[in-house]
Amino acid sequence: VPIIQQDIQSQRKVKPQPPLSDAYLSGMPAKRRKTMQGEGPQLLLSEAVSRAAKAAGARPLTSPESLSRDLEAPEVQESYRQQLRSDIQKRLQEDPNYSPQRFPNAHRAFADDP
Repeated sequence: VPIIQQDIQSQRKVKPQPPLSDAYLSGMPAKRRKTMQGEGPQLLLSEAVSRAAKAAGARPLTSPESLSRDLEAPEVQESYRQQLRSDIQKRLQEDPNYSPQRFPNAHRAFADDP
C-alpha cells in the first residue's frame, strides 16, 4: 500500500526527541520526574567508553585501569573535546529551535570562531 510505505519512509527520517529540559521536568510530580530523567549524562570519558564496549559486546584487550590511563592522556582528552565541540556545533546548526539571540551563551561557547 503506497500510503503506508510513504509513512514508513517519513517516520524513518524523524529525529529522536531531545531530552526534556530541567525546567520542564521540575514541573512534574517527583515520581514521574524520576522515571523521566533516566540514567543521566555520562560525564567521564572512561566510563562512557566502558559502557559502550559492554553494550557492543566487545571483550577487553587490556585491564580497565590501563584503559582509564590511556583515556586520560592529554591528546585523547583534546581529541574528545574537539569532537564534542564539533558535534554540538552541528546540532546547533541543524536544530530549528536554536536561535543565537535566544541562547547567547551557547552561541558564544560554540560559535565557529573559538
